[in-house]
Amino acid sequence: EIEIIDNPYWNVEGMMDIELSVFKGKADVGDLNCATIVVLNDDTFPMNIQIKPEERLFLKNQFKMVYAFIEHNYHILKTEFWWCCAYKLVPALCWLVGNILMLDTLKIMELCQKDTSTPSKDTWSYVKGDDDDDPSGDCIAGSIMWVWILAICYIINHGIAFTVDCSIGDLKLGGKATRTLRTDIFAVMLQFTPESNSKFDTGKVMKIMENQTEAAVKLTWLNVFTLVEKVFTFFVVSSYVIYLGASSENGGFVLYFLLGSPVRRLGGSDTPPSLSPS
Repeated sequence: EIEIIDNPYWNVEGMMDIELSVFKGKADVGDLNCATIVVLNDDTFPMNIQIKPEERLFLKNQFKMVYAFIEHNYHILKTEFWWCCAYKLVPALCWLVGNILMLDTLKIMELCQKDTSTPSKDTWSYVKGDDDDDPSGDCIAGSIMWVWILAICYIINHGIAFTVDCSIGDLKLGGKATRTLRTDIFAVMLQFTPESNSKFDTGKVMKIMENQTEAAVKLTWLNVFTLVEKVFTFFVVSSYVIYLGASSENGGFVLYFLLGSPVRRLGGSDTPPSLSPS
């Protein structure tokens, strides 16, 4: 018996040639010693999902179909998928680094406006004279170096964001998925029965391959990576805002307006509570 291994993933038809030959001993296999095997799909596209035609418009079935289509593309482009997910995390990190550099620059400019005759721990890292024991030296000269360093870091940060954006384009996830989907549709069209050919003529199928495949890839497959980027950006921005609110002098007041304002608006009230001690 030959074990039949079921592949749950939908694939185009496969073909293989088999040739019989004498491996050991004496035998004559005759002239008919070659054969071609064609492997067809017994699964439905995508991922063998079974939905009745009259139930295709149900919302849960639409979600099921979209998830199966994403899983189908993930199986084909697994390496590119994870690289793109990693790249999509970089814009939020670059945004965070850029804001930190900007705040550091503003901090330097603020320290330069202060009187450096009375040194403090806050000015030690930016203002330093010739004597290590006297940090009240020339503030302008000391700050220029830090501004240049921060400017170089800012340019590098933008360069990383630009490089990652180009790397995402080099993955060609949309083009590869569209090409694969068009190949799958064409392979199915070649297996149409006469009855199916009467329902889907060649011109209609070609129109689907040209327009609807690209739309399906954009609305489902590519939006997965957009969702990853938006969710991670929301997490980074929220964490950064909470950190700024908690580290400020009026931390509780800032956090109240940053986090409580949306809740108050949903409740129909935008009047802050009394801040007087009880």
